[in-house]
Amino acid sequence: MILNQTQLTEMQELLGDNFAMLLDIFLRDSKVQIDQICEWDSTSQNPEVLREAHNLKSSAANLGLDQLASQCDLIEAAFHTEKTEDVPALIENINSLYNESISALVEATSA
Repeated sequence: MILNQTQLTEMQELLGDNFAMLLDIFLRDSKVQIDQICEWDSTSQNPEVLREAHNLKSSAANLGLDQLASQCDLIEAAFHTEKTEDVPALIENINSLYNESISALVEATSA
């Protein structure tokens, strides 16, 4: 499930009028985060990817984007276990998953 509607509804109810601001910030910041993740280069071992994956995981989970959060968690785990050879395959799918997640989120919140 791309979008956990229960989690999204809980966040909307919790934040009330402030939810729109959170959504705007997420849409802006998550694009930067996903771009940073997708630019990972195995020769540089960029530690920013780990930070961006962690931050995106947390934000996505708060908004009910469970699959995106899970993919970020797998990327984060690969870095923590020093299995960076797994990272390219994980990153390969994250951009399309991100786009699907954003579409589902925008559709759910524009209703």
